[in-house]
Amino acid sequence: MLEEYRQKRDFGVTNEPAGGVLGPTEGPLRYSVQMHDATRLHWDLRLECQGALWCFAVPKGFSRDPHEKHLAVHVEDHPLEYLRFEAVIPPGQYGAGPINVWDAGIYTPDEGGVLAYDNRAEAEKRMVADFAAGKLSITFRGAKLRGSYTLVKTKTDWLLIKHQDSFVKEGEEFIDDPASVLSGMTLPDLEAAAAGSYQPPMKPEDLKGAVRSPGLKNVHPMLCSDLSAPPSGDQWLVEPKLDGIRCIAYYHGDSARLQSRNGLDISYKFPGVTRELAWWMRPDMVLDGEIVSIDANGLPNFGQLMQRFQLGDAMAINRAEAAQPVEFWLFDILYYGGWDLRGVALRDRRKFLESLGLRGFHTKLVSSFVGNAQLVHEHSVKVGFEGIVVKKLDSTYKEGVRSNNWQKIKKSHSDEFVIGGYTRGSGMRAATFGSLILGRKDEKGLTWVGSVGSGFSDADLQDIRKKLDTIRASSSPFNGPIEGESPTWVEPILVAEVQFQQMTADDKMRFPVFKRLRLDLMEAPPAAQADDPQAPTGSGKADVIHQLSLDHQKDFSLNVEGQILKITNPKKVLWPEFSGNPPVTKLDLLRYYARVSDDLLRHTRGRPMSYVRGPNGITGELFFQKHLEQGRPDFIRTIPIYSSHNNRTTDYPLCDSLPALMWFGQLGTLELHPWYSRVDLTGDGIGHHADTGSSEQALESSILDFPDFMVIDLDPYVYSGEEKEGQEPELNPKAFRTTVSVALELREMLKVLGLEGFLKTTGKTGLHIFIPIVRNIGYDAVRLLCETLGRQVMAKMPDEVTMEWSVKKRPAKVFFDHNQNVRGKTLAGIYSPRPIPFAGVSFPVSWEDLPTVYPTDFTIWNVPDYLEARGDLWAGILDAKQDLRKILGG
Repeated sequence: MLEEYRQKRDFGVTNEPAGGVLGPTEGPLRYSVQMHDATRLHWDLRLECQGALWCFAVPKGFSRDPHEKHLAVHVEDHPLEYLRFEAVIPPGQYGAGPINVWDAGIYTPDEGGVLAYDNRAEAEKRMVADFAAGKLSITFRGAKLRGSYTLVKTKTDWLLIKHQDSFVKEGEEFIDDPASVLSGMTLPDLEAAAAGSYQPPMKPEDLKGAVRSPGLKNVHPMLCSDLSAPPSGDQWLVEPKLDGIRCIAYYHGDSARLQSRNGLDISYKFPGVTRELAWWMRPDMVLDGEIVSIDANGLPNFGQLMQRFQLGDAMAINRAEAAQPVEFWLFDILYYGGWDLRGVALRDRRKFLESLGLRGFHTKLVSSFVGNAQLVHEHSVKVGFEGIVVKKLDSTYKEGVRSNNWQKIKKSHSDEFVIGGYTRGSGMRAATFGSLILGRKDEKGLTWVGSVGSGFSDADLQDIRKKLDTIRASSSPFNGPIEGESPTWVEPILVAEVQFQQMTADDKMRFPVFKRLRLDLMEAPPAAQADDPQAPTGSGKADVIHQLSLDHQKDFSLNVEGQILKITNPKKVLWPEFSGNPPVTKLDLLRYYARVSDDLLRHTRGRPMSYVRGPNGITGELFFQKHLEQGRPDFIRTIPIYSSHNNRTTDYPLCDSLPALMWFGQLGTLELHPWYSRVDLTGDGIGHHADTGSSEQALESSILDFPDFMVIDLDPYVYSGEEKEGQEPELNPKAFRTTVSVALELREMLKVLGLEGFLKTTGKTGLHIFIPIVRNIGYDAVRLLCETLGRQVMAKMPDEVTMEWSVKKRPAKVFFDHNQNVRGKTLAGIYSPRPIPFAGVSFPVSWEDLPTVYPTDFTIWNVPDYLEARGDLWAGILDAKQDLRKILGG
């Protein structure tokens, strides 16, 4: 397929990709258009299909005028890596000259009006048939190309023609927009960069107030206070108020993450946005904006967006993405290329953001105006927006603060209030409720602001009552008395947006009408009504730790980032008292998981999770589970994995959020066993596919067959002499010292190979060495290399190391287990507890400290303090990947 492409190029000289990356087997088909100044300037259309790129050279570029018929010359297929290729091809090479990614996105055949964004196999089948028939009809979703085009075969070449649709622009000869959608660079920019003389339009270090920084994490967005009327003067930046979900976007390398206002990772809910941001080729960035769903009138529609937001199943999300893609509207930039911009004045942050030219099918820059707030407000309301937001041009970004420097003016008064209870319904509402009792959270607690009983649809009544039933409470959450009949109290979790005429002098709503539930704001931390950057911003983790710090004797409800978990038997002893340490209860286990959650979740996200449950503790029966055998709440994400043994697909849970981790704790999970591979198609996952459930063949070629690590499990079979007959060796100093000596020898051998391993205790008797690797070889090749390494160390230390599979042949030696490098096999993960008497934890250690540590040094009781004192030694493990293909000979 790529023979002609490779024959034309000398890969010892050219910087073009040689190919070899496997294409995905699910998700929409991708395309790019490259502007290329070779012998002459032209545009190259590249369509992903059947593991390669079909390519057409278009000399006159692309037009949105259906009357324009542009020549398109079909040329040789290119490798998938060319989709994002930008460079200056060296002189003397085929196609020498600068080339950028002029446009990029996804596409689908659209003959007969039938789209197939969510069915790659069907899309490819139709493309092959249409190509053979000499006519391709395609709909593009890109930054510049949108809508339907056709490629029609003539006797010698093809013609590219725009179809009639809403994206037509009559009289346009070609789209005159030379900048790359991935890097923002033009062809002259690329040539200047190659010569070392490129200067971007603006540099972050030149902005007054910018501060050098390694990066930002868990940013709490700056919020708006309310204003009754638009202000006058030109000191204000004016924007339309968007009806969507506030979102902080983190871009790093080839990956992107979306975070909601209350700190939740919502990347998986909006894969189109996440995928588009991850495709950019920029320095690291942190952006502020709003996720919106655009309706048929071209306006943000919050109800439509909430339907998307509540979806948890990946297939349902992908179907919704194909039918109704969301958009990310940007309005601020907080970090860029090593510089924290929060201390820069808004006028300069906005200019810098505009200079970057960030855009895509999903990504847009919010329109803004200086001054004329009244006029902009009138026009915004007239066309259908909620109102406007005004921001002082000289304001800096005050994280987590509801500031008077940012203010919102709505066409009607509305606000978000916490639901603290409800009254009994009658008549048609006897089975639901009469009204919701609402409050406003502040430093005094929850203050009653009144009740709302109108504005509910039948579906609202049923849905809200169902949610209320899960969070009933025995006492009032309000800080004072309320008027009216005796209500049913609930935990103050749910947030309702209510429209009202005005607030009375005693801060009560007049004529309230229910507007909607704000599921995206559940358990949002209260923002300080101040301009103090040190004002508390709240934290989901800190709040969970606070709830768990109470001495719960009976079952209780735990609010985790807005998700309600029923915690049962909190005083159940899971680890009995041991050697002076107190017993570990389920409540203690939950406290442990909460305190280490940031570091633990860093190593479990995206990885199928096997786990060991011990509902009755380590002295009871233990259950090793690979997939869900009990019900799960909606917030537990799963991944379907095909089992050839059972000839069916089963769902494996993911532990990728604090609510998920707390759920595992509630189950009595004593060990967490994440896979060595993960479902993440960014970074070194680009070009792979994530079809893990349709068949054994699909699973074997999926991203889950390409591990992030080569793992070495060193398991000492050096007995203390105190073991009962048939019992595994217990922890003893001689055994562990022998294991340490083997590990240190292995480190020297790895150095010879140019490899570095990360070390951790198993939490029991041995050691684990994880070598982070590029995801370009499968488990079989990794296992072969690991086996070779084991045989080398066994030859060097024959009295200390064994690879014998028979346990009887292992005594007095350390077992080197290379067979852990198999898809689906797992080890206890980093920071996982272990079901052994001393409540050990699998904990990372440095090579320098290894000779002085002992497994009992790290337990459920002290590991959180260790982490708080020194941080996660493995935090950068995925940034330290090594390419095993070089060792295996390519």
